[in-house]
Amino acid sequence: MANDTYLSVRGWVAAQPVYYEEKVDETTGEVLMPAAAFVRIGVTPRYFNREKRIYIDGVTSWYAVRAYGQLGKNVSTCVTRGNPLLVRGRLMTRPYIDKDGNERSEQTIIADSIGIDLTTGIAQYRKTVNGTLAPLPGEMHMRSAGQGDDVDASFEVDPDTDAAGAQDPADYVEDPDFVMASEVAEDDPSYDSTREDPAGVLAHV
Repeated sequence: MANDTYLSVRGWVAAQPVYYEEKVDETTGEVLMPAAAFVRIGVTPRYFNREKRIYIDGVTSWYAVRAYGQLGKNVSTCVTRGNPLLVRGRLMTRPYIDKDGNERSEQTIIADSIGIDLTTGIAQYRKTVNGTLAPLPGEMHMRSAGQGDDVDASFEVDPDTDAAGAQDPADYVEDPDFVMASEVAEDDPSYDSTREDPAGVLAHV
């Protein structure tokens, strides 16, 4: 939809993903709830203090990420607590009632793409399905040879992949053991500038 908000975030997985199998009506075969993975990530902005020559953590924003279908299955297989993720999707606010009966809300991303951030580690890719990424609204849709025109003349809008009316099987709770990146003085023996600035961009600041 035109008023939807799409965004990309980089964060760290706070707890193991929770995966739910597809629910199907045994009589009609209708899909009652698609297969889905739920994962919570913390996004902490970092600022470089030129005087102190250290990184300073900002306030962490928490997002509940939903991934449906094959993406959700792959997330449940590949993603673990502590992984750095790149998430792209549609932002929404989900109201819910907590276990104490209080009305609360959380920022939820309905993901269409999730990847491992390779800044601090490596990963191996193994293809599991054939297909291409569906375009986001406003993106040009490219087609492979043999599928018609190279460029689709119209901009396509993704269908709403959210399970309409579906309730989350579990509420997310902040993981007290989740550790954010800490400030480390430059003269500390454990300080490693390449860990904070792998590309060496700030070396010349």
